[in-house]
Amino acid sequence: MWPNSKIPGPGDNVTIPAEWKVLLDIDHPAPINIFIINGTLIIPDSQSEVTIIANSIWVRGTLKAGSPAKPFVNNFNIIINGSKSSLNNVVVDSFEKGNKMIIVTGLLSLYGSA
Repeated sequence: MWPNSKIPGPGDNVTIPAEWKVLLDIDHPAPINIFIINGTLIIPDSQSEVTIIANSIWVRGTLKAGSPAKPFVNNFNIIINGSKSSLNNVVVDSFEKGNKMIIVTGLLSLYGSA
């Protein structure tokens, strides 16, 4: 259950806590600002088309769609928004600042059909 029973809205910063396992069961969630996945985000096979739109995504936990035995056969899109003039995000002090990024320090497990 999302805090205050409210699904994240446009421009929100969203963090999936480490102890959460989230099933993304809507096709087109609202475009968000910063998306940090500390727990698990699963894209179910039942979704016909899924598009995640964010300014930056950091997968520290798991982002999963499909498996070697059962590839995701529908459309799954990740769109990173922003421009050269967008504010920079600092991931950690030892990383360069940047915008429009996907950082994976956890597990990105995407299996689809060709």
